[in-house]
Amino acid sequence: MAKKDLGRFRYRGTPNGRLYLTDENPSNPVEGDTLIFPGAGAGRYYIKKQSDESVTNSTALQNDDDFVYNFVAPGVYLIEASITYRGALDADIKIDWVASAGAAQVTTRRCIGPAAGTTIYSSSDVVRMSAHNLTTSVRYGTYESEAGVIMESFMVDTAATGTLQMRWAQYATSTTATVISLNSYLLIERLKDLNVPAIKNYASGAWGVIAF
Repeated sequence: MAKKDLGRFRYRGTPNGRLYLTDENPSNPVEGDTLIFPGAGAGRYYIKKQSDESVTNSTALQNDDDFVYNFVAPGVYLIEASITYRGALDADIKIDWVASAGAAQVTTRRCIGPAAGTTIYSSSDVVRMSAHNLTTSVRYGTYESEAGVIMESFMVDTAATGTLQMRWAQYATSTTATVISLNSYLLIERLKDLNVPAIKNYASGAWGVIAF
């Protein structure tokens, strides 16, 4: 994470006071040391598919053209996917995620969407709701018109910069294209993490000035 000099602020330690320092010798902080507050740079971002994307006659998982995100580290991210799609009824669709080294899944991946073998607009349609790891290939039913919607969400913790990539394919080969619509999108939120361990505890009542 880049250091930014935002000005000088007074601090006063408490018995449990914590300051997260980037100084090479954090046990001896001095005026002018740089502080990084957990969650610096937190914000909400989105990726919208630029166009329909299709897979035909293939069960090999392939990278989605749009749904890849470059992490900034350190950070905790909430990922929410809304996927609108269509395909042959007997083909279904499968999805997984690939995170680069340094990114750890910190919650289960919540998967909600049409169950395998569903039929469009039928009262017998079944919705699957399950929890998985990122690398699990999750199967969803497909509809012949653009009426299928998949919702997935999970959190990851990044110790190093890297990428998160969604992959998908047909579950069973079909000469009818399976299509993820341009109406699909990702929401990515970098969260404030208040649970970073203390690097330095200052004595109660002590005053000082640090630039951050």
